Amino acid sequence: AWVERERAEADGAEDGEDGEAVPLRDVSHVFACSVCYDDVLLRSMATALGDVRLFPRFQLLVSLRALPSQPHLVQVGEVQLVTSWNGGATARVYVPTDLLERPDDALPLPALSQLLCSGGVCTLPLGLQWPRDSIVPLPRL
Repeated sequence: AWVERERAEADGAEDGEDGEAVPLRDVSHVFACSVCYDDVLLRSMATALGDVRLFPRFQLLVSLRALPSQPHLVQVGEVQLVTSWNGGATARVYVPTDLLERPDDALPLPALSQLLCSGGVCTLPLGLQWPRDSIVPLPRL
């Protein structure tokens, strides 16, 4: 339901039908304790977060579960987190695939420098090295 409300907001509506502001639109960083999320929910979440019209300020997702294959978010690293059930849970860090096309103030530079740089040398994941329109999705078999 919140995705539909976010889409209505992105299409020009300032508020929801009842006049209240749509929550989540201004989110920049998201943590998902996604250990119980199925692939359908993870793909839906990636699709929504990667849509700049829905979440214009979104910069980074930290997910305890790896995202299934999808074209909207690209993994840039991993971090170790302490959870109540695991003292060293591995979480994946994702950014939108169109990150380099977004304004400079929308870039998670501290996180990117920590995850992508070592010894003064930085590398971009392949998903960020090519323009989005140059990648051709293959049909599912």
